[in-house]
Amino acid sequence: MTRPPATRLAGAVLGALVVIGLAATPAAADPPRPTDFRSTVTEVRPALPAGAEVRVVGGDALLELTIPAGHTAVVADYPTSGGDPASAVPYLRFDADGTVRRNASAVATAANGSRYGTTRRAPDPGAGPRWETVATDGSYAWHDHRIHWMSPTRPRAVDDDGQVDLGGPDGTWTVPITVDGTPTTVTGTLVLVDPPSVAAWGLVASGALVVALAVGLRWGQRAGAAVGAVVAAGAVITAWATWQAVPADAGAPVAPVAVAAIALAAGLTGAVGPDRTRLVAVAATAAALLGWGATRWAVLTRAVLPTTLAPSLDRGVTSASIGVGLGLAVLLLARPARRTTSPQAAPGADRPVTATPTA
Repeated sequence: MTRPPATRLAGAVLGALVVIGLAATPAAADPPRPTDFRSTVTEVRPALPAGAEVRVVGGDALLELTIPAGHTAVVADYPTSGGDPASAVPYLRFDADGTVRRNASAVATAANGSRYGTTRRAPDPGAGPRWETVATDGSYAWHDHRIHWMSPTRPRAVDDDGQVDLGGPDGTWTVPITVDGTPTTVTGTLVLVDPPSVAAWGLVASGALVVALAVGLRWGQRAGAAVGAVVAAGAVITAWATWQAVPADAGAPVAPVAVAAIALAAGLTGAVGPDRTRLVAVAATAAALLGWGATRWAVLTRAVLPTTLAPSLDRGVTSASIGVGLGLAVLLLARPARRTTSPQAAPGADRPVTATPTA
């Protein structure tokens, strides 16, 4: 017995959401994700050598240090309670050949495993460094609790510009490093940014829903699938830009790129493929677009996005994906695929036949 389109669509949507939820689990403690905080490096004193760079990645998620070949650097561990930061044991070591090693005994190694420093792993900084290689190209990004707000509760003490007080001079944060044997201080600020208007992007999603549904009802499911393919192409570009914005060692999930690619392939199949695959292709396009957009809901509610694209473009594609996915779902329910008329059901076949007497 063939299941109705509604049942198949519901199953496809549920399956897509389950797959995305399982595959998109981040591999890092705090990979860059949408946030309302922006942490920025404001000063490095003394200046770094040519080719060296330190920057914040993903709003307030990661601090990334790049040291060119021929130079060395050491990043200090978190100081113990009441200790002098200058006396902290080393956390990271950048060698002149580009090898980056992390001290497995450091407090930071244990504490950086979660956003707010909770861990069951007991650090043992007094045991001496136990080095493990984490990179070989002279660049490494790590979660650093010194550059972000250490509570799920939003801070109250901010100035007129939204700066959060992290305890340093004028509310700044500092991270001590040593470059080529010279003590160096990285200073920065954390700012709380106003979130975007969700209502505005809701209008974009509503408009996309109307367009997809109108096109499909007017020109059929093939045309609706073509609209889905266009939006899915934008989703592929958007997902790729987000993945590219995250350092390779930060554990960015590749699942959103794969799901967007599935939506694109399904949309193209529904638009130009054979009739027998159209219903499944349109359902798969709707499911993938809805699943992709739903798991990126924070893009519409947070101010700072980890992407190489303009934030408005990222939000626009996400909104359009949700709207078109819903539009295609409604189209499947409102206008199911037509059945081909069988020879037994030809016009007039069910009318009574009058026998003609023979001569």
